Amino acid sequence: MRLTALGATLGVSTANLWLGPGLHDALILTNEADGFPHLFLGTAAPVETPIGRFEALLVWGAASRT
Repeated sequence: MRLTALGATLGVSTANLWLGPGLHDALILTNEADGFPHLFLGTAAPVETPIGRFEALLVWGAASRT
């Protein structure tokens, strides 16, 4: 579930995430595993600045072994 307003997005999800700088191998999280319950807050789209485009994403959750 996601709410987007005023250039920001807030939501809750159980989807898997791909995070990290690698194009072929994620260094933080990969989408190969099951998702985990988490909340997220971030920009709805990249923000244009004189030096480039930037995005922000804050994720709060906990992965557990089952």
